[in-house]
Amino acid sequence: MKSKQEGFILFEAYVGLVLLMLVICTILPVIIQYKIEQSILAERVDHYHFLYNTIQTIKVADLPLSMSHKLNEKIVEIDFYILNNQIIGKGTWTNAKEQLEEIFVYFQLSE
Repeated sequence: MKSKQEGFILFEAYVGLVLLMLVICTILPVIIQYKIEQSILAERVDHYHFLYNTIQTIKVADLPLSMSHKLNEKIVEIDFYILNNQIIGKGTWTNAKEQLEEIFVYFQLSE
């Protein structure tokens, strides 16, 4: 005897939909977290490069120096000071997770 099944029954379609939603609900938070981490790393690299470029133009006579700078819609508090014959640059900002981040750049003074 041949059966004439032409398609899925409602229960099979429901199980398929539940499995699809389970996969989507599992992957979506991972993708969102990945995007947040990616933006934090990109911010960190941009702030580091800004500090690196700025520390090379600082005059020793101007130290210690504090300033604020807007970089990628974030306010970065920047401090430069001398310690042990080095200029130290410190940048502080709030990242995408609303956590305080700091980064340091060092520049050795010639003798």
